[in-house]
Amino acid sequence: LLHRLGLLRFIMPELQRCAGISRENLREGENLFEYILDLAGSLPSDLNLRLSVLLYNIKSISHLDEKKEIIVKILQRIRFKNAVIRKVTVLTKEDWQVLNFSKKMNIRQLAVRIGMENLEDIWELKKALIRGSRSSERLKSAEIERAENNIRETLQERPPVSLKDLAVNGKDLIELGCKEGKELGKILKKLLEIIIDRPELNKKKILVKLLIENEENDR
Repeated sequence: LLHRLGLLRFIMPELQRCAGISRENLREGENLFEYILDLAGSLPSDLNLRLSVLLYNIKSISHLDEKKEIIVKILQRIRFKNAVIRKVTVLTKEDWQVLNFSKKMNIRQLAVRIGMENLEDIWELKKALIRGSRSSERLKSAEIERAENNIRETLQERPPVSLKDLAVNGKDLIELGCKEGKELGKILKKLLEIIIDRPELNKKKILVKLLIENEENDR
């Protein structure tokens, strides 16, 4: 409606410009603006999700030096609350096209970057892309079912995805003889990488043993 009335250019001119852009992956005769509206309309009625679709695609056509800032600038200009800005920024920093939910390890790695609390929302965005793709309905259904099973199991398992989830902390490492400072942080990050791959190792005794073995190998 805003587009038809000519008002969109005053509110979000960046989105207005999408009306003149076509892409190879779009349906014949469809422009980027129409594609964005269709994608947004296929999502649950959630402000953060629909804003994310609008701004993700605006970001994709922005100049390289604008990409990092343009989403925040637009949301601040329209005077959205900081909570909305933070949420949308997190959801749009990932490349939805390459997100892979076929393995739980990939989901854990994603959770490290965006937080477990954002997994279901970013999946809704990825799912909208899958449903709008040119793959067969059978392949789409299989991909969605597998991904949703993996996400559900991951959320139930609550695997460690941040340093605060580790079974050891900086104090434990210092007691083992590690020096305070940057090296301590590097060790903790390395341990996190290990347990992202194998969450079952996140036990204090096991992590301490790994540290001791690593020190012995370095000698």
